[in-house]
Parts: sequence; structure tokens; C-alpha cells
Amino acid sequence: MAKRLALVTCIVFALFMAISCSKSDGEPKRAESNIAPSFVLTDISGAKVDLADYRGKVVVLDFFATWCEPCRMIAPELKAFSNRYKDMGVAVIAISIDEGADATAMVKDYKKEYGLLYAMAIDDGQVRRKYDVFSLPTTVIIDRDGKIRNKHLGITADYAKRLAAEIEPLLK
Repeated sequence: MAKRLALVTCIVFALFMAISCSKSDGEPKRAESNIAPSFVLTDISGAKVDLADYRGKVVVLDFFATWCEPCRMIAPELKAFSNRYKDMGVAVIAISIDEGADATAMVKDYKKEYGLLYAMAIDDGQVRRKYDVFSLPTTVIIDRDGKIRNKHLGITADYAKRLAAEIEPLLK
């Protein structure tokens, strides 16, 4: 009985990982609704992150988890992308789905490990539902008017290059 329970647990965990951390086919997924759902979260330093405060900027939402290997793979690219575009009206907001009492500490360590300078908040569970996030990483591109332009599920080849190609027309 214990062996069967262990086997079932392993299978469920493997399925969860396959769904949570997946590789994208490279094609952005269009959002069902065009208007980006509003949210207010607290970042890992205690400051308020309100999507409404970013109106007039192109926003890149990065849904991630510290334990997600594909998320770790794109972190350096997202850092370079953010550094390149931060003074051009682009804001990156990373939203962690990590849970538990040590979630903030884990995200702070992740931020330090990769030298990330953009806003990082921990999801309260509502934001990922509003944005229909079921795979990590998920990247959502929001234009200056608050409309979702693209949604990428999983990792893509030349991640930063693809983001740049998608946001540059939005900056004009």
C-alpha cells in the first residue's frame, strides 16, 4: 500500500511539474480579454505594486517561481532586457507564485542571486487567476493603454530578443 501511495504521489508530482514548467512552442498566446486585469500587490521590500501606477508604460509581467528551472534559465535574459529598456518607458514586474512563510526570503535570495533590479512581488493567488497563469514562466506584455498585447507560456528561444521585437513597436 505504501509503495502504491508513493508511486501515485510521484506521478502527480511529475504531472504538476510538466504543467507548471513547460517549454513554449514559441508562439505568443493571445489573451481572451484585451484589458489587463488590475492588481495591487506588495513587493518583497514592502512597497505597493499597483498596475494602475504603470499606465503610460509598456509593462512586462513575469510570472515565475524560485524553484522553476525554466524561470531561472530566462532570469539573466530578462535582467538584460529590463536594463536595456527601463529608461525607454518599459517596466518589468516579476510576480512570484512561491508560497509559505519563507516565500519572501526565497524571492529576495533569487533577486540577489541574479542581480535583478525590477519590482518583484509575491502573488496572493488572485493575480495568477486573473491572468490565467497555469504554466511557468508566463510572460504577459501590456501596452501603454493597459491592453494585453501578448502572452507567452513557458520559455522561448531568444527570449529577450523576442520581447524586444514585440515591445519596440509599442514604444512609438
